[in-house]
Amino acid sequence: RYQLFRRFDSGILLDTESWFSVTPEAVAAHVAARCYHSLTSSHAKSRPLTVLDAFCGSGGNTIQFGQVFDHVLAVDIDFVKLQCAQFNSTLYGTSHKTSFIMQDFFQLHKMLDVVERGIDLVFMSPPWGGVDYFHRRETDLSELPLDTFRLFLYCVQELRCRNLVFFLPRNSNLEQVAYMAGVGGRVEIEQNFLGHKFVAISAYFGELVEKDERKFAEKI
Repeated sequence: RYQLFRRFDSGILLDTESWFSVTPEAVAAHVAARCYHSLTSSHAKSRPLTVLDAFCGSGGNTIQFGQVFDHVLAVDIDFVKLQCAQFNSTLYGTSHKTSFIMQDFFQLHKMLDVVERGIDLVFMSPPWGGVDYFHRRETDLSELPLDTFRLFLYCVQELRCRNLVFFLPRNSNLEQVAYMAGVGGRVEIEQNFLGHKFVAISAYFGELVEKDERKFAEKI
């Protein structure tokens, strides 16, 4: 439980699904710092940066994005999970930087104020379909509960954001991940470990692709 939330004893709230779906804190903190570094190193930070946590769940990633970004949009269609995320963000002191939105992700483009405000980054840890993926040799991204390709196109076409992060099962089909980058596009695939345990992969698109990995490694 302390791998999921370092402040677990402060009263962290989790529903049943979150116990096996929340991103471990150390991994979430790394991804947040990695994204912030990529966006601020590519150009001078002249305005507040906003990140959209598309399937925020109980707030593991939302909290860590709130530690470094100016504004976080935490979206989930599940009211209970959103309540957990808001309460947990309060425990970590980041709720004042976070807007909690109960909404179907694919309807966000209809919230004109969100799009007009501008989104600098979309982070997506879509449902993996429970723990069954552990037993698969390879995970077909088109067969996840939410089609990863559809998510990618929605962000680019409707939310007008190309800086994307997918947090995916460790046995994901990497050719499918690379395919989303398109002809001449780039994607950076990172293996995420917790200790010696390989827990997931993070796929970075757009300006999030590191131009100098050593520079980031030194920074964190």
